[in-house]
Amino acid sequence: MRIAILGLILVAAIACGDSDERAIRNQMSAIAESLSVPEKDGELGRIARIAALRNVLAPDIAVSTGVPDRPGAQVPPELVGRDAVLALVGRWVAPAGGVTIEFVDVQVTLAADRATAQVYSTARISSGPDERPVVDARELTIGFAKIDGSWLIASVRPENTLVR
Repeated sequence: MRIAILGLILVAAIACGDSDERAIRNQMSAIAESLSVPEKDGELGRIARIAALRNVLAPDIAVSTGVPDRPGAQVPPELVGRDAVLALVGRWVAPAGGVTIEFVDVQVTLAADRATAQVYSTARISSGPDERPVVDARELTIGFAKIDGSWLIASVRPENTLVR
């Protein structure tokens, strides 16, 4: 009997951990979908994507863009706050042919308190016609925080994978 109860507790603990990781992976898919732009996109599609993105960002999100600070730059090196991130996304114009964002090699590490998590992933960006696409990839560390029962992005930081 005692072994059955311990087994049940172990299964419940594993299931809870899997549900948090699954929720974070689902958020990553929602983010990729929100950032992807179809070939023939209109204003309504852009607004819908921004609204969807708003639902996965923490109010005090901090994003490091990896862009050096220079006068007149279109993209600042750091963005703080959901509104600042959404404003930048709203100004972005996708190239002709649309853009597809995918997160691959997603590794989720939950903190012991289960209130935060770190995700290390590769963002693969492709655009252009199918016969000659332009493909780029960036390594990212994405911090998640569980806020009011939902896993929201609290931070984004590009990783330097090449040593010069």
